[in-house]
Amino acid sequence: LPTGKHVVPWLDDQPFVTFPHHSPTRQAIDRIMDQQGIHPRPVMQVSNPVVLVEAVAAERGCALLPCSSVIRELESGELVRIPCPQLEHERPICLLLHRRRPRTRATRALADFLKARLPALQQTWRAHLGDFAAPTCPPAKPKKTRHGTPC
Repeated sequence: LPTGKHVVPWLDDQPFVTFPHHSPTRQAIDRIMDQQGIHPRPVMQVSNPVVLVEAVAAERGCALLPCSSVIRELESGELVRIPCPQLEHERPICLLLHRRRPRTRATRALADFLKARLPALQQTWRAHLGDFAAPTCPPAKPKKTRHGTPC
């Protein structure tokens, strides 16, 4: 497995399991990959993150997934996280409510909790991910791109 700056060239043309084209997550992944000039080879597209995790565990390919989807597999050592700052992406979350429904005490409490605690929870989560650093691996050999120049 590659590490550090070798991750981006290694991903180019790798078997890749991912979300379907219509998925907002897939669209974000495609945008990030395009910005880095990466063209992985999709071999499987499914909507369920659990199925994607199982596909990676079954060695069908690699994937970019929300870390929250793989925490159990990272903790058990079944999968490894390869840190790659060029590919990291954060997506906002929101609490959606119907405008005509009354706000219950529980709904207001949840909204207040998220406003007050979400930044701290996100920081804790980021710190926890540092526990799952990738193993030390030899650098990937440069390969020729579609245009014939080495990475």
